[in-house]
Amino acid sequence: MSATAAVARPHVYPNFYACYLLRSLKPKYTTRTYVGSTPDPPRRIRQHNGELTAGAKKTARYRYNY
Repeated sequence: MSATAAVARPHVYPNFYACYLLRSLKPKYTTRTYVGSTPDPPRRIRQHNGELTAGAKKTARYRYNY
């Protein structure tokens, strides 16, 4: 094994992990749903609602812009 080879480490799972189902509140898109998963649901819903960056690009057109 060379000095630059990566050392295999066991995967560490978070203490909590959630799956979720979202539905758009926009009248035009109320039949649209999105399934996702995250270890931090409050942060993720803020991303989906456009309050935080880094994520939820797929659902951007289905949300209200406040």
